[in-house]
Amino acid sequence: MKDLLMAESDYKSVKDIEDKNELLLRECLDFKHILNLFSRLEDRYLTHYLSDGSKITLKTSLGTVYKVNCRIIKEIEVIMEKFSNKSLSLCFKYQPIRYIEDNTTRTDFLSQNGIKNIISDLIPCNKVI
Repeated sequence: MKDLLMAESDYKSVKDIEDKNELLLRECLDFKHILNLFSRLEDRYLTHYLSDGSKITLKTSLGTVYKVNCRIIKEIEVIMEKFSNKSLSLCFKYQPIRYIEDNTTRTDFLSQNGIKNIISDLIPCNKVI
């Protein structure tokens, strides 16, 4: 009887491992498909959540996908700036911000998805949301 219980226990362990591997394989194939589609976009960010609760943030540039190493910034200051001439008023596409990191004051731009960028395009102010 002990051998029979061991055999049933071994079968359940093997079945659990096979089910878990199948789930991981499916998640990998889905992620590969997402990466393929995402690589066709330009200058975009994507945060992908994995089944274990972890997440990965990616950025595209010139058809290449990069992993972004994110850090939390505790406090930011919004900078209100725009450039204008007689015929056109221009604003930054992303919001200019100032923050302190490693005891140094830095100025960057904050995108709508909460990721900071070191550059921002200028666009007509009436196009800013």
